Amino acid sequence: MLFIQHLIRLLAQKRNLTLLTLGVLAIILFFGLRPKTWPNINHAEWSPDTQGLMFHAPGFAYVDDLHTLHDRASDQSFSICLAVSSAKQLPGFRPILMFHNGSDESQLTIAQWETSIIVMNGNDYSYRLKLPRISSGDILLDGKPRYLGITTGDVGTQLFDNGTLIAEKKGLRLDIPTNEKKLRLILGNSPYGNHSWEGTLHYLAIYDKQLAPEEMAASCQLNDGIDRKNPLLLFTFLEGKGTEVQDQSGNDQPLLLPSRPMALKQTFLAPPWPNFTLSKTLLADIIINFLGFIPLGAALYARLRLSEAFSRWYPARATMIISFWISLSIEMAQGWLPNRSSTLLDLVLNTLGAILGVLVIKMSWNTMENMLSHANSATDLAK
Repeated sequence: MLFIQHLIRLLAQKRNLTLLTLGVLAIILFFGLRPKTWPNINHAEWSPDTQGLMFHAPGFAYVDDLHTLHDRASDQSFSICLAVSSAKQLPGFRPILMFHNGSDESQLTIAQWETSIIVMNGNDYSYRLKLPRISSGDILLDGKPRYLGITTGDVGTQLFDNGTLIAEKKGLRLDIPTNEKKLRLILGNSPYGNHSWEGTLHYLAIYDKQLAPEEMAASCQLNDGIDRKNPLLLFTFLEGKGTEVQDQSGNDQPLLLPSRPMALKQTFLAPPWPNFTLSKTLLADIIINFLGFIPLGAALYARLRLSEAFSRWYPARATMIISFWISLSIEMAQGWLPNRSSTLLDLVLNTLGAILGVLVIKMSWNTMENMLSHANSATDLAK
């Protein structure tokens, strides 16, 4: 009983509760706004061992404006040749290459999913909407360079590996999105900067026509003596150093390597649909976001309950509103931070956690007060 009395006296001290609340808030702000990786540098680096550009989280490189693609029709034939080697099989959808004009619905992506290679338009990453795509499994296995080719046009879409046709869809025609103002090419990540791919890109060429199989086999090799038939964009990564990769096609579209991770596009309070997939990573994130705000709700409610500015019933409502606004502020700030995600689910979980903290302290406080009252009554009777 002495312990309960001491605890009540401790909680009844405004100074202690103020320090506790500020401490909890500082911890939440630190983990909510800090970069996921430290030091916060861009891990798109020149390979010291092979010709190419290595990507590790949070790696990122981009062409700011593909001006050679501004005037082309969206349904025009094209071919893409690239040589890649995967360093790690990260969970989920990992973009290797992405054409982005500001719209996720029209973007063109070449991505890795475990050992598979996927090429598609749009943002149906989890394949819940069953939007058209072409893919092949067991491609990115051993870390060795794979010479991949994608060609699309009137006869459909074909996917090549080391010059061999591995997938074909005759009814599928992929599109490079168009934009009269700006079309970006993003390598090793998404425009939001939070979907890092890990591997090495050794070679990349883009053509404004559908290459024949024999042309595709020749064009996707690293041999510098090959006639590459006037590509719209060509990166051979022969420089080996510097903050830019020169466009060898002569069209002056350099690949930029910023010193720090970037978010080329912001998203705020993204809903969990349509690509919601329950995974260990998501489950851990749900638990952390829910449990993390319980101490804030508990400490803030206890402090406001002792405040003369609030009646007995208003501290709970005020705590819920303040906790909601703290979480909302963090989520809005995360929308501007690379490799952080601003999601509606996090906001809901944070608020629910704070509400649970309020309920726990409210019930515990009432219980302790009742116990102390009974103890004092028993003491008076004993006298």
